[in-house]
Amino acid sequence: MKKTTGIISILSIFLLYSCDSLVGPKGEVGPKGEDGVANIMSTTVNLTETNVLYSTSGNSIMKSITITEITHDVLDNGMVSVFISWDGGGSWFALPLVFYTDIDGDGENNIDSIVDCYYSSSLGNIDIFWDSSIKLTISEWQNISSLWATTYKIIVIPPA
Repeated sequence: MKKTTGIISILSIFLLYSCDSLVGPKGEVGPKGEDGVANIMSTTVNLTETNVLYSTSGNSIMKSITITEITHDVLDNGMVSVFISWDGGGSWFALPLVFYTDIDGDGENNIDSIVDCYYSSSLGNIDIFWDSSIKLTISEWQNISSLWATTYKIIVIPPA
């Protein structure tokens, strides 16, 4: 086994140093590619304690945003994405997101609820949702400071 390993090592070194160059001659210019997508729309929005709808069940809040660029063609053949940032746009995270929280703040290292953020798109509209696995009062929703210190980026990409 040692003899085989030694022979393979010597052959590898020989092959490595016997190559003149790893770069070949320059190839021909390829054909022109298809044009890319134009008219990509991007906008940012913020949720505030006063511009969202609170569900009567206490389990969710929702913000509805009119985005006229979301057409039938975009829904059928394009793409709509929503991202969230907690640092003014330095970092963006794609929705949906799920958080396991110690929402009662009792200091115990336990999970009291699951909170998620997601969106849905329809003709001319985006809805951003926050849901909680436990019922929260409007005041409790409003006291989640990280919920309101966010920026949402909506991107609409029409089909090519």
